[in-house]
Amino acid sequence: MNVVALHGSLRNASCNGGLLRYAMQAASTAAPSLNITHLDISKWPLFNSDLIDAKLVPSEILDGIQRVLDCDAVLIVTPEYNFACSPVTTNAVAWLSKAAILPGTNTAPLAGKPCGLLSAGGGQGGMRAQVAARASFIQFLKMPSMAEPSVAIKIFAGDPKPFDMGTGELTGEAEQRDVASFLASFQAWLSASPQFTPLAG
Repeated sequence: MNVVALHGSLRNASCNGGLLRYAMQAASTAAPSLNITHLDISKWPLFNSDLIDAKLVPSEILDGIQRVLDCDAVLIVTPEYNFACSPVTTNAVAWLSKAAILPGTNTAPLAGKPCGLLSAGGGQGGMRAQVAARASFIQFLKMPSMAEPSVAIKIFAGDPKPFDMGTGELTGEAEQRDVASFLASFQAWLSASPQFTPLAG
C-alpha cells in the first residue's frame, strides 16, 4: 500500500520531521505492507488561486498533487500552532483540497483518502492540532481517519528528552515503540477498513 507522508514544519531540526523520518524507517519492520514516501512541502508557496487561473502552479505542487491522487493513504505529521495545525500543514492541505488543478482531473487530491495523524509538540504533544484536523479538513474532505492508537509526543517531557533537539531525531525508546505500534495498527486498519480500496500494492 502506497502511503504519502508529509510534515508541517520548515525547521531543519524539526521534531515533527524527525518523527516522520523515524516512522518511515520503522515501517519496514513494523508495517511492511506500507510503502511510505515523503512529500516535501517546504518550498510550496502560499495557496493563491491566481496561480491556478494563470496556470502558474509550481511543478513541485503539481507533482505532489499527482502523488496524492495516486496514493492509497496519507500520513500527516503536524506541529501545533495556536491550538490548530501549523501554517505549513494548512497551506499544503489548501493545495491538496482543491480540485481540477491538474488537467483532466476534477477531484480534490485528499478527498476520501484514509489518513493517519501524528504530532510532536509542547504541552499536549500537538494533540490539539490533531483534534483540529479531524474537525476541519478531514471532515470536509470525508477522509477516514484512524482514531487509535494516538501518537502525540511531548517534546519536553522526561529526562532524557524523547528527541535530540539538535537534529530533531526521535531517540526515546518508549516513543519509538509507540510509533511502531501506531504503524502496525495503521496497516491493519487500512487493510480491514470497508471504506478503503487499495489503488496499488
